[in-house]
Amino acid sequence: MRKYRFNKKDGTKSMLIIFLMITIGAVIIGYFGTRYFLYPIFIKGTTAEVTGIEENQNQDTATQSNNSVQNSTVSEESEEPEEKRHTFYIYHVQMGNFSSEKNAELLIDSLEENDIYAYVLKENGLKVVTAPLADYGQAEVLKNNLLTYAKDAFILKRQVQVENTSVQTTITNILNDLNEARSQPDSSRWINILKDAFQDGLGDSQMEQETLQVFQNIYDEVNQIDTSENNLFDIEKNIIIMIEEIIS
Repeated sequence: MRKYRFNKKDGTKSMLIIFLMITIGAVIIGYFGTRYFLYPIFIKGTTAEVTGIEENQNQDTATQSNNSVQNSTVSEESEEPEEKRHTFYIYHVQMGNFSSEKNAELLIDSLEENDIYAYVLKENGLKVVTAPLADYGQAEVLKNNLLTYAKDAFILKRQVQVENTSVQTTITNILNDLNEARSQPDSSRWINILKDAFQDGLGDSQMEQETLQVFQNIYDEVNQIDTSENNLFDIEKNIIIMIEEIIS
């Protein structure tokens, strides 16, 4: 029998082929394993988390930026000077409350026939009220006198706002003097009280120009009173209309 002799060249060639095959296989396995196994599970998940963190950071940055703008806007608005108003109370005798303007006017006309000035306050309906008074006690007296015309009459406490205490003082003096003038049987006495009353506040530098002008108009109105030519009821009416320009 012929014996086979191992050829070194053939062995080397075979080992080289095997090595190449193993290397190629390893590369193929590494490529597909990394792409379809390691990358989806480990690398891609980590990247998504990093991306998510970056997006959240970007959103947080944008939110902080928006908040900064909003805070800035609020700050700028708060820095604007607020108009300060002084609050005080006046008193009316409320004669009725209507939903119909026609019915309200009928009551006003009826009161006017008895020399009682009343008008409408549009607040939760149409409130028919008398001229304002500065003192609750004065309102109580007036209410008792008016029960003949409206048995359900009551005192309405009304909160009003003006520029400052100086305006309040002037209006209070005017209302007090008006109330005193109404009680005078002598019309000349009534006129003298009014002429003395409505100079209050004129030239007060703490008042706004518009307010000063209203007081000036009141003074001019009263100063032109002539008992032989003027209806004193209409004078009172005009004065209250001008006061309402300030307190409304």
